[in-house]
Amino acid sequence: YADICYDPNQSKVVITYQKDSARGKGIVGNVSGSGSSATVTFGTEVDINSAGNSRNTACVYDESASRVVIAWENSADSQKLYARTATVSGTTITMSGSLTEISAGSSGQDCYTTMTYVGSPYNKSVVAYKGNSGWLCRALSVSGDTITGYTQQSIYPYTSWSYGNVVWDSSVSRLVFFYQRSQHSNAAG
Repeated sequence: YADICYDPNQSKVVITYQKDSARGKGIVGNVSGSGSSATVTFGTEVDINSAGNSRNTACVYDESASRVVIAWENSADSQKLYARTATVSGTTITMSGSLTEISAGSSGQDCYTTMTYVGSPYNKSVVAYKGNSGWLCRALSVSGDTITGYTQQSIYPYTSWSYGNVVWDSSVSRLVFFYQRSQHSNAAG
């Protein structure tokens, strides 16, 4: 239930994870040195959602908004997918945006959330997750601390998969999805 992204404006890594009792955390790391002598210095962890109940976290740096976008499964709200923005200064992360429900309804199950950023000319964050009708994705537009979700799209219409990932291939201007199909002996799809 962890993810990592890089904030190029601050030259820092951001890690999101579930710590305990489904309480999601965000923390900033500063990497110094190189090779075997490289070290990471961390700031103070902060709650992603002050009410807790944040699991299956994912994060991405949205270049167009200069914000980190964090998505998570809200286990206290029918396992819906939520997102918010965060800003980084030094090794401090501040949850700056309000909580935005982006899953268009209950998932009722682990979301296995993953994210990527699609650069120019699209400038969108994309979140992929398991929903109650299969593996789904949604493009997110971020303006300041406001997140707007575009129409939810189906990637794989069966709920019998477990883990997946999404990346942006700028060389062909396509999203690439990978997932494990449990009804096919856990073969990759």
